[in-house]
Amino acid sequence: MIRRALLALPLLAAACASDGPPQPEFPPPPLNFDHLTPLRLSVAEVRIENRYQSPGRAPNVEQYAPVPPAAALQRMAEQRVLAGGTQGMAAFIIQDASIRASPVRGQSMFSGDGERYDGNLMVRLEVRGGQPEATGYATAQVRRSLSLPDKPSASERRQQLDTMLRQMMADMNVEFEYQVRRSLKDWLQDTATAPAPAPVQQEDIPTPRS
Repeated sequence: MIRRALLALPLLAAACASDGPPQPEFPPPPLNFDHLTPLRLSVAEVRIENRYQSPGRAPNVEQYAPVPPAAALQRMAEQRVLAGGTQGMAAFIIQDASIRASPVRGQSMFSGDGERYDGNLMVRLEVRGGQPEATGYATAQVRRSLSLPDKPSASERRQQLDTMLRQMMADMNVEFEYQVRRSLKDWLQDTATAPAPAPVQQEDIPTPRS
């Protein structure tokens, strides 16, 4: 009887350890871009097409982000690309919304292997007017990379992907507006409201310090 009771003690301790309070989820990034200048086009309709299909497995890791990059791009299009005309249409096409991971050896003999994230966002805005010959397009692409010296936990990975996505979307909003104002200025109804911002320079995200 005593032997049986002692064997049950580790199981009881393990059960008690797992009954702690649930860990809070990392809050998703805000997906509001309505504070930025809207791009109103002389078309009657704006359509959004997501042509990127995430494989949902390694080496891709965008599925672990609090908000998928494709959803962030769709939200940007909904709030920034507006129709202000009576004929014709525009198509906002998501061509790439990927973040891929690759292994990175530790920077010292005491650190484990880490991960490198390479993100790529690419969109295309096509405009078709009432006449077949009245067409135009603009393409915007941004890239960022992030290297982690140690392999992150699931929670740390979500936080790093969240930070990376925020920075990439900030870059995309600048680059997208620059390309639209440069290539589709004849379709814009507010070309005099703001000058075209400078194009985005691609860069690596600084490695977070431990």
